[in-house]
Amino acid sequence: MGIVLDVLTIVLFVMVVRKMIGFVLRLLKPPMAETSVHNTRTYEYREEKDTKDVKGVEYQTIEMVKDPVCGKYIQKDKAYQVVTNENQVVHFCSWDCREKYIKGN
Repeated sequence: MGIVLDVLTIVLFVMVVRKMIGFVLRLLKPPMAETSVHNTRTYEYREEKDTKDVKGVEYQTIEMVKDPVCGKYIQKDKAYQVVTNENQVVHFCSWDCREKYIKGN
């Protein structure tokens, strides 16, 4: 009975160590590149293309804008838009946020 408990203890220890190593490796992965300009954020992502750079990866940027109602960041080309009295374009994540903004102004 003692040998069985020893074997089970070793197996459990190995499983815990493997989980801990996986967790540490996930923590060491580099974060996504991000830059911030005023009220917009630009994100970079990797996409495989036929025309590749030296590393075989091509980068594209996505312009992000902030919804003034709920504070979410959305892709500029997929956002709902309103032109204000000052000829300023305001972007929204949903039709509901757009309507709330129009009613509030």
